[in-house]
Amino acid sequence: MTQQTAYESAGVNIDAGEHFVRLIRDRIQAAWPGAEREIGGFAGQFRLGGKYNGMACTDGSGTVAILCALTERWETLGQNAAAMTLVDLFVAGARPNALLDVLDVAKLNPEKHIGIIDGMITGCKMADSRCMLIGGETAELPDMFAQSWMVNVNTTAIGTPRYDNGSSESVGAGQIVCGWPSNGFGSNGFSLVRKVFGLRGDPADMLNKLDEVWSDLGMSLADAILQPTPIWISEIENNSIGVGLAAHAHITGGGLVGNIPRILPPDMKVVLDRSRWKRPPIFKLTQKVGDIPEEEMNRVFNQGLMMVSIARQGFTRHGSQFCQDIGVVEARKGNEPQVQFIGKFQS
Repeated sequence: MTQQTAYESAGVNIDAGEHFVRLIRDRIQAAWPGAEREIGGFAGQFRLGGKYNGMACTDGSGTVAILCALTERWETLGQNAAAMTLVDLFVAGARPNALLDVLDVAKLNPEKHIGIIDGMITGCKMADSRCMLIGGETAELPDMFAQSWMVNVNTTAIGTPRYDNGSSESVGAGQIVCGWPSNGFGSNGFSLVRKVFGLRGDPADMLNKLDEVWSDLGMSLADAILQPTPIWISEIENNSIGVGLAAHAHITGGGLVGNIPRILPPDMKVVLDRSRWKRPPIFKLTQKVGDIPEEEMNRVFNQGLMMVSIARQGFTRHGSQFCQDIGVVEARKGNEPQVQFIGKFQS
């Protein structure tokens, strides 16, 4: 019997999720032969006018919505939900053009919940000045939530392919791996975070724990774990860095080891030097309090990197202070892992 991971004990089984994707891919292949290639990527293409010239993806905010709603950090929740799909769409090779949302609430409070919409609008503007929130659905669902203040947010992003986009075929040995920092967990791993810090059950107890200031953090737990997700799309394009980059990965569910291989050819790997980027202190504290193995941290959390880009040969940085050189692409031998780590974190 395999040992249960910390994430499984918190109620989330990554292996089951990956198996479900394989089942979906089989059924898509049977229904539309060839279309299964669109399943499992950061986004999928669809036909407009007979050609594959549209791309779309959908995702949700996850259980961070519980904590954002409890603390009434509505704009953070909206920005996080927007970031999940807008960045997925960008790394898949599209320019975000539009965003739609589904907002489910136990009881609608217009004056408060409009902050979620404000956060999504902010996310759209951070992604691309032409990207708009064009519609969605707001549903008041009595009896669907355990508490009257609870909400859930899902978004769908739609875009058109970028001509400057690379792909896994553009990735080769000797290329530089660049990292774009996160402010914290983003929208991933919160079922485990809530278990580690006892953020379940009684709302008053959860609020007390969220308000607690930890010396390891220099701030309250809420301030550390509920940072808005950064969206680096405009930063990449405004500095013309995209011209020199072969491929991008969005580090969400699955962490570094689950998302970087999605942009690598089977015969390539990356070696990441953990001493080259500084992860926010909340990661170290979570690992210590939860007694979480390093391998699981790498598979669940972004470890301080919201995006990873791979630079083409001859890449020259064009002025971004945020892009960090964190590793290198190397030839892979046999079945060795496609993401390997050296060095130690600065925190």
